[in-house]
Amino acid sequence: MLRLASGRHRLEGIVKWMTQRHRSGGHRRSTKSPNPHHHGDPVLVKNRQKVGQSQKPRFVSRHSTPHAPPSKPPVIGHADIIPYFQSEVTHWANNVNTLQRLVSFGLPEDNSRTLLDHFAKTVQSGALSNPSEFEYYQLSRFSMPYRGYSTDVIYSTIFFWWASNSRVLLEKLDGIRSETLDLLQKITETTDRSFPEDEFPYARRNRRTIIMHVGPTNSGKTHHALRALASASTGVYAGPLRLLAHEIWERLNTGKILPLGMEEDERNMSISHSSFGDPRFIRPCNLVTGEENRLMGEHVPLHSCTIEMLSHRNHYDVAVIDEIQMLADEERANAWVNAVLGVNAKEVHLCGEETAVPIVQDLLKHTGDEIIVRRYERLSPLVVEEESLGGDLSKVQKGDCIVTFRRKSIFTMKQRVERKTGMRCAVVYGRLPPEIRSEQAALFNDPNSGYDVLIGSDAIGMGLNLYVVHKTLLVCKTNCSFQEN
Repeated sequence: MLRLASGRHRLEGIVKWMTQRHRSGGHRRSTKSPNPHHHGDPVLVKNRQKVGQSQKPRFVSRHSTPHAPPSKPPVIGHADIIPYFQSEVTHWANNVNTLQRLVSFGLPEDNSRTLLDHFAKTVQSGALSNPSEFEYYQLSRFSMPYRGYSTDVIYSTIFFWWASNSRVLLEKLDGIRSETLDLLQKITETTDRSFPEDEFPYARRNRRTIIMHVGPTNSGKTHHALRALASASTGVYAGPLRLLAHEIWERLNTGKILPLGMEEDERNMSISHSSFGDPRFIRPCNLVTGEENRLMGEHVPLHSCTIEMLSHRNHYDVAVIDEIQMLADEERANAWVNAVLGVNAKEVHLCGEETAVPIVQDLLKHTGDEIIVRRYERLSPLVVEEESLGGDLSKVQKGDCIVTFRRKSIFTMKQRVERKTGMRCAVVYGRLPPEIRSEQAALFNDPNSGYDVLIGSDAIGMGLNLYVVHKTLLVCKTNCSFQEN
């Protein structure tokens, strides 16, 4: 159980705070390259962390069938990278999936088999393991704790680089056709993202100002960024969830965001908590997500969208990119990388965790953009109670929020809390329609609505605006049990 020290506090990111956080490092260009045409690792952002020296791993065969799940590679220390690289290359080259992939790319099967065999022999000979080649092929990636299939990704990347750089030698191999080498060269050039910033010419036309708002939950970082958006002539908000995009769209269209330049007194600060907002601050805004478009008219100056729907062609005065720490997400990091590099705005506000700062700095170090980092502290303490409720729902109080992780559990918990306490419960979960979700959140936020407890899923951890009347957040796993008497 978590206890918020006082008042009605925002629960933005609270579930995310409780779960294990990702750490990520950005791509770094090699300053020394044996090939003047090579620009580094096309893999931009991966979930990575420092790995200490570990015991020497066992190098065992990992032959697999075409449909076998990838096995998890051992965690290896820096000194073990070269032995691992050289011993495992035969298993990778002989894997039927590796051959089938090359054939699916249009390479002849006989040529593919010859190239894979020659690549394996080259690696085993140590030709790719000297210091300069170690840096060029970035073999240090083998020591990073990726998921199982990523070893295949690393070998594949090295294979294409090697084939592209070794054309003169490969042309001498029996049976290797020049058309095969031409296709390998095209594949390597097409997939190389060593200079991804150059893929966004509209953003590169101007020197942007990047303002990073970083800090813990309930620190006001997103609040300040949204005020800049509300005062802009043209602008866009991009976030990770449809519900978040809908919320910002609704707040802008109803005047619930106080623009910069307006005095932030007690009355104005309360508009975001009300059901109606202030007509003086209404800003027409369009909504664009993968599921719906809500256009408020022609030439509407503001847009709210999910991150994947962000336009890199339109020009904005202000852009707000939320949850910037998603740069470390294993599934969706590419969308945030493209947004940071490609959004065409004079002023870009990035909101999220402190861990994203070095990644953004590394991504933008060659763009010429100005980076300003603004750090925020929590507006109130967040502490963990020494004792739980002991499974007794009668201890749930007005303003408490209970988080569970299945929709069925949400409604079961709602019935039990209402029966046990006599209080009415609002509900919030990811698949709830935006209008109903906003209505339920407004009922919980309003101390006079009669809805005193919130039952929600972990969707509330992505910045949905909820305020706690009392101070307790309960987190329930699927099988959590409570006393009925």
